[in-house]
Amino acid sequence: MIDQDGQGHASSSVFGPVESGPNPHTRRDRRVAARRTQLLQAAETVFAAKGYHGATTREIARAADVSEGTLYNYFASKRDLFTGLMISRADALIESIAEVRTDSVEGAMVQLLAGQFTRMRAHHQFRLFLQEARLDPELNRALVEDVLPRISREVKGQMATLMDAGIMRRVDPEIANWALISAVVGLALFADLGAAPVLETISAEALAEQVSDIFIHGLRGPT
Repeated sequence: MIDQDGQGHASSSVFGPVESGPNPHTRRDRRVAARRTQLLQAAETVFAAKGYHGATTREIARAADVSEGTLYNYFASKRDLFTGLMISRADALIESIAEVRTDSVEGAMVQLLAGQFTRMRAHHQFRLFLQEARLDPELNRALVEDVLPRISREVKGQMATLMDAGIMRRVDPEIANWALISAVVGLALFADLGAAPVLETISAEALAEQVSDIFIHGLRGPT
């Protein structure tokens, strides 16, 4: 099936886009990637305004300034679009974790958290992702079997690097990584709900510094 740009159907699965060939850097692949990004950005806008169930592929296509037929050449369904958006946000998160470079635990925590808190404010989708994943088995499978494990592996990898370098003390990386992820997700949920106004007024860097301080130094008073 060919769309109005002369692009063939870009197949995808519940876990995201399938590579179109051995070389992902051809002009065609770049055009496909750009169109997918355009559609995902439009989907994010419509989902944010109307929720998952209130949104339609027709509205998303209109927001992307393409025909609905073009949309279906890149995403098989509204669920496929929603899953693609969830995975694209996870990919950005994983990339930012991989880019953390520091010689101290404090520096690593602040870099990591500041980036996530900045994204948290720019993309109010966490509550929607979790809510729909709880109700939809396929979305839940994508979140539990693909998105969260990939994030967890990247966080544990960074922790292992810090521990091997003697920068971070030896702890159970499995528990430590989920504690950190839970803190970020929890703060994102409270921000989405509007339950904690301070999360909107404090800068991402200052918030990251305070959360990092709590994680690293705990709550115990001076001895």
